[in-house]
Amino acid sequence: MENLESSQPQPEEIKLKIGGYGIKNLNEIRRWAKFFAILGFIGLGLMALGTILMAAGLSIMGGVSDLGGIGAGESLIIVVVMGLFIALYFFPTLYLWKFSDHAKKAIEAINDNEFEESLYYMKKYAKFIGILMIVVLSIYALMIPVLIITGAMAAL
Repeated sequence: MENLESSQPQPEEIKLKIGGYGIKNLNEIRRWAKFFAILGFIGLGLMALGTILMAAGLSIMGGVSDLGGIGAGESLIIVVVMGLFIALYFFPTLYLWKFSDHAKKAIEAINDNEFEESLYYMKKYAKFIGILMIVVLSIYALMIPVLIITGAMAAL
């Protein structure tokens, strides 16, 4: 039986030529990616600052029993959850930044390796966001029936 793997070209053997219009589009894409990455890093910084301020405020309010504030355990949970969201948000932002950086180097130096590296980070970004969307939509799909059943039981 013939080996089909050997008859197909390997990824290293395939050459792809990108013309001036493709380079122009890649340059525009990398600029937008860098813009979104910068916004992402700013958002991360604001989320971290907000988490720190919220933790400080909750610890101050927790000491005042008349306000009925939340305890140290609850404020710690909030800080940990926010920390997880910050960590989750960091990776796609970093992947966009690296895509933009490597695409810029590829365009400036006409470097195939940098171009491949930029595509690698765009793939990582798309894969991360895709998996995240599957997880979020799955949680939504599980929560909708739970909320409907809970609402129906509360109405009884």
